[in-house]
Amino acid sequence: MTELVHIGDFCPNKDCIEYGKVQTPEHRNIIKYGFSKSGHQRYYCVSCKKSFVETIGTVFYGRRTPDDEILKVLAHIAEGNRISSLTRTTGH
Repeated sequence: MTELVHIGDFCPNKDCIEYGKVQTPEHRNIIKYGFSKSGHQRYYCVSCKKSFVETIGTVFYGRRTPDDEILKVLAHIAEGNRISSLTRTTGH
């Protein structure tokens, strides 16, 4: 059975020689590298010397709006609420 990979299991840098290669317990080139200002886990690739956060490639990447507010707005959109109504009520 195949398993899903998680952030921190591979390097997302397209210029890295380890790009897209899933790590094995014997070969780990991604290490935890502290936390960002917003509290998200940071990672560091030993091969290409680049760091990245766990939200890379998601709707939360690079946003200053708290994650719970984004999730609330997405839930309203999924329920069929109009974007103009959400803009008026949430201020975003």
